Amino acid sequence: MLVERKTPCRVGCVPRPATTGAMPRTNRVTAMRAIFFDASNREVKRTIDKLRRLIRDQEYDISIHANEEMSRDELISIDIENAVLTGRITKRFTKEARGTRYEVTGQALDGRPVAVICRILGNSWLRIVTVFALEDDQL
Repeated sequence: MLVERKTPCRVGCVPRPATTGAMPRTNRVTAMRAIFFDASNREVKRTIDKLRRLIRDQEYDISIHANEEMSRDELISIDIENAVLTGRITKRFTKEARGTRYEVTGQALDGRPVAVICRILGNSWLRIVTVFALEDDQL
């Protein structure tokens, strides 16, 4: 027997298809939708330009989690700035209540590849959510 979803979705929610019985719970990782970007996309260009402007204007903050990850990978804030200023958007995570997150892949000052996960907040402020140095097999 198929069960239709009777309650309306919240804003931005994708309606679930009819199922047989109860909906299985999914963890956050499988529920997120990552979109891989083509660098020629106009929206991508506008977004990376905005991220770079926020970094240049020092209108960003680094979360506690990102700071801990930076310590583990021996990165400093200048490495993160350089990664965003010279890098490119590789993924966009859109299925989150707090807003879209972007993965920017670039280089630290010492040449190591770095991934920066960030989000543009409503007040045009950039939040660095997490940071990690990429290994050779992650490139």
